[in-house]
Amino acid sequence: MSHNYLLDLNQHIEARITTLSEQSAQAGMPPEEYHRIEGRLEVLKQFQSLLCRHYYPKLPKRLYRRLAASACEAPAS
Repeated sequence: MSHNYLLDLNQHIEARITTLSEQSAQAGMPPEEYHRIEGRLEVLKQFQSLLCRHYYPKLPKRLYRRLAASACEAPAS
């Protein structure tokens, strides 16, 4: 199905957010590195929010439910 790329993209974004969150929690990091990681986290979260608002609702219901459970708020019935 052609919509599977959004599932893969969501999985990649979630994995990257997790990795960056772990990195930002490490102690002894230079301030420049911390701000760089925080900036990347913010951009990934904004991109994920954009996908949730504009692209995920257009997916077939089966795929949307799968994504909504992990990345977005529950859909309004």
